[in-house]
Amino acid sequence: YNPQLAEVQVWTDDVASPNLALNKPVTSSAATWGGLPPGNLTDGNPTTVSHPAANVQTGFFYQIDLLRVQPLDRIVVR
Repeated sequence: YNPQLAEVQVWTDDVASPNLALNKPVTSSAATWGGLPPGNLTDGNPTTVSHPAANVQTGFFYQIDLLRVQPLDRIVVR
């Protein structure tokens, strides 16, 4: 299973809040295809993607560091 993701957005319950994930650091549990780095998920551009490298084992994940603890209302994964 090799998911391809384009964008992750994180929001608080405040309607005027910005996307908390925008330009935040992203890591992955294993290698991704060259030119498709994890940071593409938070670059604000839905046309850039990240994709695990071939033969990635079950359990692959991305982790976004929001840089502080805060309440969340919704997470959008595209």
